[in-house]
Amino acid sequence: MKPMKEKQEKLTVVQTIRRWNLRVVAVVTASLLVMSGICVWAVVDAQSSQQPESNYVAAQTPEETTSSQTQEQDALAVPAAEETEATGEFTWTEEEIEPKTLYVTETVRLRSTPNFDDDTNTIKCLDAGTAVTVIATTDLGYYKCDETMWFGYLSMDYLTEDAPAFSWTEVPGTAVKVATDTVNKRSEPRTSAAVVGQVENGEQVNVVASAENFYKLEDGSWVYAPYFTDPVAAAPASQSSTSSASSTSSASSSQSSTPAAPSSSAPVVNDGTVQGILNSAPLNPRSTGYASTDAKIQEIFNQIFTSGMSTYDKVKACYDYIIYNTSYARGAYVSSAGFGNPSEGNNDAYIAWGALSCLTLGKGSCNTYSCAFIAMMKMIGLDAAYVSGSTHASGGGYVGHNWVEVYIGGQTYVFDPQVEDNISGGGTYQRFCKTYAQVSGKYIK
Repeated sequence: MKPMKEKQEKLTVVQTIRRWNLRVVAVVTASLLVMSGICVWAVVDAQSSQQPESNYVAAQTPEETTSSQTQEQDALAVPAAEETEATGEFTWTEEEIEPKTLYVTETVRLRSTPNFDDDTNTIKCLDAGTAVTVIATTDLGYYKCDETMWFGYLSMDYLTEDAPAFSWTEVPGTAVKVATDTVNKRSEPRTSAAVVGQVENGEQVNVVASAENFYKLEDGSWVYAPYFTDPVAAAPASQSSTSSASSTSSASSSQSSTPAAPSSSAPVVNDGTVQGILNSAPLNPRSTGYASTDAKIQEIFNQIFTSGMSTYDKVKACYDYIIYNTSYARGAYVSSAGFGNPSEGNNDAYIAWGALSCLTLGKGSCNTYSCAFIAMMKMIGLDAAYVSGSTHASGGGYVGHNWVEVYIGGQTYVFDPQVEDNISGGGTYQRFCKTYAQVSGKYIK
């Protein structure tokens, strides 16, 4: 019996050693799993007597995993709710860059926020070729522009580093002009072109063509048209010996065969320039038909007109005034009391009401911008009309719009102060006294 007992004792020791070895391995394995971020408890026992304990641990493991997953899902649920609330306000990120000059490739909206889907954030529309300075990029594909000129956001898709080639439309037409100051001759009809000579104050030049606000001279150079005027006809020498007598004696007046020189210069000939077109127009000043509108316009005329201004000067002063003093806003109208029941269109009541609204409130849409300019032209004496149709949109296609036509010498000229305000905000105008051929593709009537 004794030998059998020893054998059993030896087997017990072996079993004990094996059990501890297995437990050591299990502990090491569990430690490694914990270090990798996974908490799994595994207890292994080779003895059948330990099997119930193993089953208990295995049964607990799924429950702990399920609880852990639930906690993770709950933790993720909170940020998801916060993100949904945050989308109520449009947000973006910006990264400053070294300022650089870029150029607009086609008409594009300058926006107050880099949000393409917002129809209310348009500040202006910039035409192709416009130079802008960008100072930052956004995570939404927009550049941020420098506030010194065009402050806002422009889509990167409409900007390039390549400066556009300068082009112009040359209109043939001969005329004689006199310089009112020393003027630079330039290689192209733009103020940034190279200077190739000068015209002295009082010097007479022969114009052979025009483009925008420039005259082309016989030698091929260009000069800035506003610094030139028509030559004044020389008055005949006065006959002092008979001048006093001519006022009191018919005999003395009959001795003088030369008629008195007119006090004004000869009518201006239309030379094809904007100045020539407007200054040659016959004028027929008239009321808008409504005293309140007339009074408002006359008040403005008193501010912006000076003695000796030409028709061109007056028309441009009106255009400037509307653009510099009006911001875009739909539905901006003063009370229609006194105007009856004005309806939109080319009628006196609507034009006068829209003009008074624009000039009084300092804001309006294409409708009232146009009304204001038409009413001013009527009081200056030009024949102008309100036009409804479509204009080319910055994103492509066309959008409903209203603008002005002025009729001079059988020709129709486009004026569009509201779009001009978007494009340039004043200064060099692109839709001021233009034929439809000169703004081809911009309008559909």
